[in-house]
Amino acid sequence: DNQVNEGRRGYWVISVCAADDGREWLVNRGWIAAPATRELLPGVPTPASTVAISGVLWPDTGLVPLLAVDDWAPTWPKRVQRLDIDRMAETLEGVAPVEIRLEAAQPGVLEAPPLGHDFKARTHEGYAAQWFGLAAVLVAGYIIFGFKRHD
Repeated sequence: DNQVNEGRRGYWVISVCAADDGREWLVNRGWIAAPATRELLPGVPTPASTVAISGVLWPDTGLVPLLAVDDWAPTWPKRVQRLDIDRMAETLEGVAPVEIRLEAAQPGVLEAPPLGHDFKARTHEGYAAQWFGLAAVLVAGYIIFGFKRHD
């Protein structure tokens, strides 16, 4: 819940997928836009037949802080406030506690999950201006207050 993609709010969709050998995996199928009202969940299209998919085994980067209790409804589908792969795997018996992110153009993928951070040049320029401004303030402060005589 509460995931933003290009200024639109929506959800990451995590599905359980079974491999031919019987193992089950949590697959991040990507982002889907939220309906106009919060009471509704989006309709998630799912392939009707067996498909072959390709994805990336995503590393556990830890949990983002939560400001309130994340109550998980006893029914499915679940709307949760943060992606807790371990808790999802505990809720589902026999599912591996790992996230596989589908690559673009795979069967069942929605808007593909990011496989890296896309920092634009403007972001870097903003950080550079910020640090340059801080350095200028520190140098000015040193010049103004550092050369004053302390009697």
